[in-house]
Amino acid sequence: MSEAATRAPEALAVRYATAGTTDWVGALERADASGTAIPLLEQLYRAADDDVANGSATPPGSWTRPSDLDDATGRYLAAERRRRQARLDQFRLDLALVDDILDGRDVPYAVIKTNVDLPWHPWDVNLLAAERDWSRVDSLLTENGWRRTSFPAHPLARSEPGKRLYEHPVRHPIHLHRDVSWNGLRYVPAEPVLDSRTRIDGVWYPDPTIDAVIHAAHAVFENFAMGLPEAVTIVRHLAGDPGEERADRTSGDRERAIERHRTIERGRHLAAIEGWPTGYDLAVTAAREVIDDVEHRPATVSLPRALPAMELARAWLEHARSPDGGWYELPLNVALRGAKVVSRD
Repeated sequence: MSEAATRAPEALAVRYATAGTTDWVGALERADASGTAIPLLEQLYRAADDDVANGSATPPGSWTRPSDLDDATGRYLAAERRRRQARLDQFRLDLALVDDILDGRDVPYAVIKTNVDLPWHPWDVNLLAAERDWSRVDSLLTENGWRRTSFPAHPLARSEPGKRLYEHPVRHPIHLHRDVSWNGLRYVPAEPVLDSRTRIDGVWYPDPTIDAVIHAAHAVFENFAMGLPEAVTIVRHLAGDPGEERADRTSGDRERAIERHRTIERGRHLAAIEGWPTGYDLAVTAAREVIDDVEHRPATVSLPRALPAMELARAWLEHARSPDGGWYELPLNVALRGAKVVSRD
């Protein structure tokens, strides 16, 4: 892993998407699969939107040579960039509204699985609040147009312990979490998330280290794969930055080096006390490998990268044996992973 991996995530996303192809369609497909289309579109098309609208823009340059894309394709790419950017802007506006609704009434919350170093967003707002505040959250969301889903429409969301799904006629859905859990099994409790949350751009998020731990748990216990946004975040906050470590050694900044080590150890300790240190190590290792491969062998990489089945099984079994685990964790995850593999194929 190089210093660039944690300092230029957008350049890394473009490097992955454009590896091995000069075809913008293929590159956009790879970017979509890794959730990083906006950086690619910014690279594909650099002229101002106004120039495109009035037809005076020159065709966009490709990443390898002067492009032979026609004007219609250039306008399409510009419109595609605006569409995706507008969707991201709408997501951020929904985050701001959620903050107005909850923080304005002193309801502690944190948005999880969202704060990454790339212009990317999930399909829903993942909102964590203590269970004692759920009745207030329910009332406030309902007052602002969200409705809890019905069992016929979303049987899993309606029956999964520890979560509720709310939908809105226009805005993004909201997943309300009691803890960081999947299928009724807890991987990170609410208390450390809410007690150490931080405010970024007017929204409450988990502390960056805890947020990276949540991404690690999500990769191992729900997605069973590692994507680029998660890998960038995990490497930055849980694996350390070799460039900064070298700078600390050179400058003799021992205290800074110790603090960085403590931060990384804090992430693993949180996973360990919740019963999944093996899963944590798997996620960090996978994230490092993804970043290293994208930097040095991007044409050989396909994202998201499925995590090894046997290593996943060891992580699931370890957590199943912990106080927060359950007897059904291993067989359920084997079945869910099998379904995801079939869907990807």
